[in-house]
Amino acid sequence: MQYNATNKNAYTNRLPRGRHYAATGRVLEIAIEEETVRAAVQGTRRRPYEVTIRLRPFTRAEISRLKAAVAEDPALAAELALGKLPAEMLDLLAGHGLSLLPASWDDLQARCSCPDWANPCKHLAAVYYLLANEIDQNPFLLFKLRGLPEEELLAGVGFAAFDAAARETDPFVPCAAVPPCAAPGPGTAAPAAAAALTELLPALARREEREAFFDLLTEAPLFYPYGNFKKILRQVYHNVASALEHLELSAGENGDGTLPSVLDHPEWYLLHPAKREAHPLEEAAFFAVPGTDLPDNLGGTVRMLTVPAVAAAAGAGRGAPISLRRRKGRLLPVRPVLDLFLRLPLSLSDADTAPPSVGRFLSAAAAVALAQSGTYVPAVRTGRDGRFWVDYVPLPQAPGVLAALDHLAALMPAFFIFRRADQSVLPGRAGATKVISLFLSHLVHAFAGVDAADKVAAAFFRGAPHTPDGFAERQTARAVSDWLSPLSLQAGEFAPVIRLEIDPRPRRKVRLQVFIDVENRHDPLAPPRPLEEIFATKRSSIILVPHLFPTAPL
Repeated sequence: MQYNATNKNAYTNRLPRGRHYAATGRVLEIAIEEETVRAAVQGTRRRPYEVTIRLRPFTRAEISRLKAAVAEDPALAAELALGKLPAEMLDLLAGHGLSLLPASWDDLQARCSCPDWANPCKHLAAVYYLLANEIDQNPFLLFKLRGLPEEELLAGVGFAAFDAAARETDPFVPCAAVPPCAAPGPGTAAPAAAAALTELLPALARREEREAFFDLLTEAPLFYPYGNFKKILRQVYHNVASALEHLELSAGENGDGTLPSVLDHPEWYLLHPAKREAHPLEEAAFFAVPGTDLPDNLGGTVRMLTVPAVAAAAGAGRGAPISLRRRKGRLLPVRPVLDLFLRLPLSLSDADTAPPSVGRFLSAAAAVALAQSGTYVPAVRTGRDGRFWVDYVPLPQAPGVLAALDHLAALMPAFFIFRRADQSVLPGRAGATKVISLFLSHLVHAFAGVDAADKVAAAFFRGAPHTPDGFAERQTARAVSDWLSPLSLQAGEFAPVIRLEIDPRPRRKVRLQVFIDVENRHDPLAPPRPLEEIFATKRSSIILVPHLFPTAPL
């Protein structure tokens, strides 16, 4: 829901000047400290005016009534968990004698150090406009200003509060914690995984439902004032898929469509950055050992680095611990290596003899298939000080995607993705997802084909970090995450189950009772639980459906 908190009972002669002050950067500083907004606004005098705004906080009794009212409506609670404030929320609170928005200017405890007696003066109005824009992007600020933190509100109705950093848990594990393993190769599960993934690629590339997920996104997200961002994103997906139809494949070193020195290269590492200050495509690097026979156009430098490896004495297919060793190799930028693998022709004739690099090769092929079908979604990544950028990741709900990731995981050594700062690795499905994400993001950056001059478009289509410029942009990462949140729903531990029961009361026509239960996929012997128990409500929603057939067992 969009609303403007300055629309009620305004002094119209001061609001236009306040809007001008807000738009021209006259609000030099603004901060929200618990229930108080403090700002500095540059007026006609040399010294900025000090502005303080405070809403009356809810009492503990009012907070209890508010949380109880929201908890009674699971759909409304789910909307809040997605960062949305539906119009029904205000009506619901009004029915309980509560109001989030001030009814008049007198409901705001506002003060400005300027000599103007009015509330609002133009300095206060400027802060109101900026504050309203923040509330549009993050409605939970209204609750915070009323003395109810987001964490407490959502915890009271059974959800966790938004925390971009917390959502992005660190999946890396220390090298010492990785079980004994062997490099993929003949005699292991790798050949079977390569064959299975190769067979799966045509299905991944099908386009029948390429744009279905766009229906889940709203048309005009608040973080983008320059046009219809949903339309722009849809155009980017079309441009990427079209470009891949005409992707020029390499003819190979011998003109026969193969690149033996790349595919036969014994050891590759993807060195992951320790800190997230920019997109991994800019901060990560490949390390090839020994790297002497790679094409010169890949660039890079020869270095001695400490990297993980499986003890050679263990032999292929036998378990061995991972050890750290000093190795001499070639440190390579990420993008040229990704380009090289993306342009390799898919011509594996015998999976049993597939070399160790086949995992990277098939990662590229899988990424191309997903990009052709549009089976990938944007994902917000956050850094320090509110900066963010966008990665592109496989859509796990799509048929075949999780199987493809598991096949890739079987093809890659557990130590392929290595973070030198803490000597940790990213094995398994998480590692395969990271590699596919690098390829997908690189494809979007290369073939987006749209103007990415503004900061939001640059974060989406060039991977450029979006750094907030002043108070008005602090909530952009949150707003983008909320807009994309319908795409991040993954098949997890719990799943909904429809339960039908015949109304036992005697009637001329059979009436069915429809219930929604929740089952635990990890415990198939446990009985499903009613949805109302999950939300801890005291109400049960039952739909009575008339049945037109005579009484008979279902």
